[in-house]
Amino acid sequence: MGSSWFMTYTTKSLSTVKAMKLLDNSSRGLFPLHKCLLYHTCVLSIVLYGFQLWHYKNAPMKYHIHKLNKLQRRAALWITGTFKTSPSKGVKGIAGLIPISLHLRKLSGQSYLRYSTIFSNHAIASLLEHGHTQPSSLHKLALPNLTTKQKAKLKSPIIDIDHHLIQTFPAFTTKPVRIFTPGLCLVDRFPSQFPFFFASDKSDKSKTHHLNTLKNTFSSSLSSPSHTCIIADGGVKNGTITAISHIWHANTRIKRLQMHAMNASSTEAKIMAMRIGLEFALSIEDIKHITLITDSIHAAKKIFDTTIHPYQSLITPLATKIHEFFAKLADHIISIWHYPSNLKWKPHKDVDNDVKSSRVNPIFLSKESWDFSKKTECDNLLLEKIFPHF
Repeated sequence: MGSSWFMTYTTKSLSTVKAMKLLDNSSRGLFPLHKCLLYHTCVLSIVLYGFQLWHYKNAPMKYHIHKLNKLQRRAALWITGTFKTSPSKGVKGIAGLIPISLHLRKLSGQSYLRYSTIFSNHAIASLLEHGHTQPSSLHKLALPNLTTKQKAKLKSPIIDIDHHLIQTFPAFTTKPVRIFTPGLCLVDRFPSQFPFFFASDKSDKSKTHHLNTLKNTFSSSLSSPSHTCIIADGGVKNGTITAISHIWHANTRIKRLQMHAMNASSTEAKIMAMRIGLEFALSIEDIKHITLITDSIHAAKKIFDTTIHPYQSLITPLATKIHEFFAKLADHIISIWHYPSNLKWKPHKDVDNDVKSSRVNPIFLSKESWDFSKKTECDNLLLEKIFPHF
């Protein structure tokens, strides 16, 4: 089935590539960037449709890879406008096309991650052995019901899916991801338990009124034993981010939290500052109301954002704890207050000074952030500082 499926779409894609050459006969033609975009949109999306049927471990893929390399070579020649005798690797590199085998590996990894979020009543979940879901009933031909000899002879994408689910990072398991599904997310279940407060407009009068209200709220929160206040801020300096939170409770600053990381943005620094502060506040007993003060309302909204965004894996553990905090009692509230950075207020100024005065000289290069890895390379200036004689 996989071979006939593949032949159908390969033939259709080859015809598309040949027809694309007619676009060069227009009055202005196409730029190489537009050709590459057209190839990814109209050719690769067609020829790789349903590639999971034939791309898995121990599957005969030599013929498929050969056809795809031939297809990609023709596309690379068309994009660059070079001769037919040009070397394939060089032409593909100039055209900006990665090897088709690596592209398939990337798509396979993305498809495997999707199976870590399926529900327990999904048909695939009843066939897996190491899935993150707990199926209500296993199929009679499920992997746990097969012998070791039968598993060794079995050639199926199910084997690859089960093998890669074991290696899935815990932040992407179904338990925290479920809280982002419609109907179960924070916005749907607890819409009134995390209000945002910020100035109504950019006028000085509005900012002054907002600051006075914030000062009164901060003073009243310190006098209540069930109320705690968090002032969080973060920044980037010399390629290293600093996240600091001050925890206030019972008229005193009870905790100063600080964390550092490399290869992260300023938004991630502010999110991490709020995260470490909220995690500590949520661990205090008999707390019903938490006030979070930050100068970045944009970063604070990401904590409660249910859409897909680059910071979701960073705030997933925190969102799980907030979900549990709200579910205990209806009067549990987290108030988020925006503090304009141009106004002067001593409690927030102390946090800002801590961030600016913090100096960290990393001993070795690290590409690891708190909960995930970044693919960006380290700055050359940082390399020269750490290895001046290299």
